[in-house]
Amino acid sequence: MRRNAILCFATLLIMLGCQSAKEKFPSETRNVFGIPVTVTFFLPDAKPEDVKSGYDAVFMVLAQYEGSVFRPGANNQLEKIAGGAGRESIPVDTNVYNLIMRGLQLNDMTGQAFDLRYGPLLDAYVKAGNGAPSQAEIDTALSLIKTGGMFVAGKSILLSKPNMRFDARGLAEAWAIDRAVEALNAKGFTAFEIRTPYAARVVGMPVNQQSREFKLANPQTADSAWAKVNMPQGGLAYLPAKGVGGRLVIDPRSGKMAQGAAVAMAKDCVTAFGLAYGICVDGDASKLSDKGRAELLGHIRISGSSPSYQIAADGGLKDRIKTLN
Repeated sequence: MRRNAILCFATLLIMLGCQSAKEKFPSETRNVFGIPVTVTFFLPDAKPEDVKSGYDAVFMVLAQYEGSVFRPGANNQLEKIAGGAGRESIPVDTNVYNLIMRGLQLNDMTGQAFDLRYGPLLDAYVKAGNGAPSQAEIDTALSLIKTGGMFVAGKSILLSKPNMRFDARGLAEAWAIDRAVEALNAKGFTAFEIRTPYAARVVGMPVNQQSREFKLANPQTADSAWAKVNMPQGGLAYLPAKGVGGRLVIDPRSGKMAQGAAVAMAKDCVTAFGLAYGICVDGDASKLSDKGRAELLGHIRISGSSPSYQIAADGGLKDRIKTLN
């Protein structure tokens, strides 16, 4: 009987060891868009040479968009468009043109809650620091958004008024992740994830897993992990009203800063980003267009303040969020 007890105890130790040992996947993290970006391949037995081309492909794509639409500099095509605002049409490459067009579609899907032309409004908030811009400053920025149009001829873009400006931070990150997924698929990779603190794209799954854990930073301070979401395949975006690197969620219709945070799940990261932005601004998904609601696979709305946040989850993300400590 004692021998049986020892065997049972040994078996239990083995089982606990198997459950607690996490499978190690090859992973690499680099800083792009001012935040850490991690690429993980669900290949536990992979050698470094098996995945090196994958890492190189992802970070090359991300670097291209960081230079062309995110980081200030001579190669930033959104800055070139702003420089020609009110004067001349500026040609852009196909990739940047497609990003802008998707941004316009997301604006329609969110009831005009996400507008790439909100650059002047964002500038006013960044200039104000921890405070808020004056109403006069907000009204000036809103006049450029509400009455300033854009004209497209081929792949050339004219913003109609001086001082108009596109801003794609956040959207550029999500868009670039989706383009990096295409690059990995072209190389034959079929099971991997690309994630930042604000977005994740999961393609395929590790064997015997149905979801991946995504941690959310504190919605107000972003200084610590606050909750976790178990996400299935697809794209996920997390938008606290205030994120690092000037990532602010501002209603381009009223000029007001959003409150709380939102998580959205969609087929890809860029769609999830746009829908999460609209939900964060409006407080729920009711103002999304029919197409927006059709592409929204699940969402979480976070309101209130620390430590008493209120959480409302729906769709494919219902019951998938858990607060930590």
